[in-house]
Amino acid sequence: MTNGSDNAHSIGIRVDDSDTNTVFEDTFEMVGLTANEGMSIDGTPSNIYVTIDSNDEQELSWPLEAGDRVSEVNIENNPIYHLDQDVFIHTVQV
Repeated sequence: MTNGSDNAHSIGIRVDDSDTNTVFEDTFEMVGLTANEGMSIDGTPSNIYVTIDSNDEQELSWPLEAGDRVSEVNIENNPIYHLDQDVFIHTVQV
């Protein structure tokens, strides 16, 4: 996860499977222009929910088909190359 902003943010992440069971949930206090690596998500993700500071939760569809294996998931707040989006998610398949 990357905080591409110059400012510190509290970033909440929740990941649900297709049965709406939460398979990952955590909140990260991140200073500006930093990344947090090494998180592991168990289960089969279907939707991801991102909350930045006290803003409304944003729901994003998982960018792959259910069951596809990935080696990396990147969640970017204030992404540098996707200026039309507040949050951008992309994956690297195995």
